[in-house]
Amino acid sequence: MDDQGQSIQTLEILTAILDNSPECIVLISPEHKVLAFNKVIKEVLKLYFGREIKVGDDYRDFVAPGSKELYHTSFQKATMGSNEVVIGQTTAENTSVWFEFKMNPVYNQSKTLLGVTLTAKNIDKEKRMQMEMENMAEMFEAIIENASESILLFDKDHKVLMFNKVAKERLLNFTSKEIYQGVDFNEFLNEWNRESFFTAFEKALQGYSSDAERDLSKEYNADLWVLSKMFPVYRSNGELLGVSLFTIDINERKQAQIAMAESEEKFRKILESVPLAILILDKDLKIRIANDATEEIFGYSSDELEGQKIEILVPERFRTLHHKNLKQYLVTPSSFQIKSKRLTTALKKGKKEIIAEVNLNLVRIKNEDFILLIVEDVTDRIKAEQKNLNQLRRLETIAWQQSHEVRRPVANILGLVNTLRKEELLDFEKKISLDYLFEMTEELDSIIKKIVLYASGSDLKNEIKK
Repeated sequence: MDDQGQSIQTLEILTAILDNSPECIVLISPEHKVLAFNKVIKEVLKLYFGREIKVGDDYRDFVAPGSKELYHTSFQKATMGSNEVVIGQTTAENTSVWFEFKMNPVYNQSKTLLGVTLTAKNIDKEKRMQMEMENMAEMFEAIIENASESILLFDKDHKVLMFNKVAKERLLNFTSKEIYQGVDFNEFLNEWNRESFFTAFEKALQGYSSDAERDLSKEYNADLWVLSKMFPVYRSNGELLGVSLFTIDINERKQAQIAMAESEEKFRKILESVPLAILILDKDLKIRIANDATEEIFGYSSDELEGQKIEILVPERFRTLHHKNLKQYLVTPSSFQIKSKRLTTALKKGKKEIIAEVNLNLVRIKNEDFILLIVEDVTDRIKAEQKNLNQLRRLETIAWQQSHEVRRPVANILGLVNTLRKEELLDFEKKISLDYLFEMTEELDSIIKKIVLYASGSDLKNEIKK
């Protein structure tokens, strides 16, 4: 093969290489004339400019107006022997694409400048992704800086990699020390928090997260409660980057919890001081609170009752009706006479039944309805009242007997007294009358004794018959 044939073959090989390259390649003379180009740039330029590029065209006609100055500057440097790399955005017909442009001088064997190769690589996807990541990073940084939480990032040796404004201000306020990148965070710890910090830090290095509520009044003499969260932070490839510490101000919530706990403690102490049994039921009729006096009545301790259904204190034969009534009371409390006392049969531990007087009330706690039961064992009182009632009935019977049994001897006595008042009675007649008067008086005395005996529990009619 002669030299001309070899040159043609070499040119064909180079053309094939250029046409199969994914990049846009064009060779431009020092006068900006197109000397050669590959298939990719031909298609791209036709897409953007609506016409095909040809050898001999002035390449400046294919440069977007917004990129002409950059093109001329880079081209001039390349003709002077510099290799230029420029990233720019090409816009044509409302289409904008990012390219990486490389301009390199091309020389022949005698070192004479033939022109400049312009290689354009479409990096639109990568560039837009980079811009999006930069925007996200900027947004993330803004979020961190404006976060109300203290945020710190440490390396594996406790050195500070990153911190936000809140962390800086809080540490300066608590420790009077200025934090900066690279400082060992151990300098900001004290005897109250050093051990817990390193324990959580080691767990984070092993891949575990941890959180804890901390009272800074002990650690830094600050009236503040915080929630500290420590967790591992990884790179995109899974490699451990470091450990992050989030510290959230929970002072308002914690103070409310403490106040609520103190209030509940006071409430429970008040309940325990009341001599009556007090039960508080939730909407499911479960016993939420039972005071100590409940054990005296029912035999169950408060621990045994709390969490149980109220039916544990109700005889089985009454449970269905009892459950229905309490459920109705929760829905329509007006259907019951609130604060009224009710007598009911209750069940003690060991299945012994008692008579209980129950005061029923509806109370609202934290926007939730509860039933308040005040219970008193009135079994002895009811029995005493029943005994008094029976005694009253006996007295009524006595009154009835008085009108029939007592009046007869009294009438006889009155008759004899009237007879004795007569002066014309003979002595033996007076004696007979006095004897009869004595007999009637004894009969009356006997009846009175029997009435007294009946009042103590005996049967009056039988005694009188005797």
